[in-house]
Amino acid sequence: MTADTLSATAPGERRRRPTMRAFYIGAAVDLVLGIELLLFADWLAAALLPEQPQLLGLATPVLLRITGLVLLLIAVETVLMARSRGWLRPLLPSVVVLNWASVAACIILLAIGYQALSAFGLAALAALGGLGIVLALGQQRALRADAFAAH
Repeated sequence: MTADTLSATAPGERRRRPTMRAFYIGAAVDLVLGIELLLFADWLAAALLPEQPQLLGLATPVLLRITGLVLLLIAVETVLMARSRGWLRPLLPSVVVLNWASVAACIILLAIGYQALSAFGLAALAALGGLGIVLALGQQRALRADAFAAH
């Protein structure tokens, strides 16, 4: 236990719940990436996938904008769950699952789509996968501390 996750408990003093900082950081990352994808989808499509005008039957910028919108929704959902002390709190592990899923998606895209990606696209995808690992591990740690504090 660290000083920033649990306060010392004296007789009669209530313990604080562990910090959900890792979830708020993840939400901030999702927010920033979502906004970037919405605002700069055309430029990013050309920079990441220069010779791929369409993916899954959609124009690449459209797919990036959809991804940005989904990231914004995930950011809001993450904050709501992390702040909740009610029925949303037990759903918080789903955020960790989403982070691990994004790591898996990055690995799969790097493995099967590396030829379509530019050098910038390869670096960006690898960096996003690494960031996803760091966030998922931090969030798992926060969940363990939260479960420990509840007992």
